[in-house]
Amino acid sequence: MGGGRALSQIREIAEEGTRLTLIVYGPEGCGKTALFKQAWKVLEEYGYEVVYTSPLSEGESEVLGYTPSIGDVVREVLRLFPDPYSRVVDVAIAVAGRVLRVLRRPRLAILMDDVFQAVGLERAERLAKTLLNLIEYPPGDYESIVALVSSSEGVTRGRVGRHSWAEMRILWNMG
Repeated sequence: MGGGRALSQIREIAEEGTRLTLIVYGPEGCGKTALFKQAWKVLEEYGYEVVYTSPLSEGESEVLGYTPSIGDVVREVLRLFPDPYSRVVDVAIAVAGRVLRVLRRPRLAILMDDVFQAVGLERAERLAKTLLNLIEYPPGDYESIVALVSSSEGVTRGRVGRHSWAEMRILWNMG
């Protein structure tokens, strides 16, 4: 996936949603974070409520982001976690589940940037499966879901990629 091609694929994903957890893999510095930030904008243009997390980033606004329209849901979920930013991946999944329960047939995008390194090898497979479960067994009706995860972690690529419930795509040097 290169820059222009990657964005056109994001537009296709926005139109169709994802059937599986889509994992974008590439080496550090290849443009995964830039792609995810652009994907957020594209998905918003397509009417998606976006939940974004990047646990390895600095600052709360970079670690957890969301479209303003779901701010009340996010604040409600944050109150449930004593130290939400130490468990930001769990918070993002809880927000996604809550959005599916309270909004009427939403378009929902869950973008998780470099989370496998943060959650660890053992939890990486479960995380991809949890996102698939949100797609297949949602707590409410939805119009469309997009579940994107990025990783530069090579070992998790092999562990998660061996399952039929995750689709791997390679990103290399996006402009």
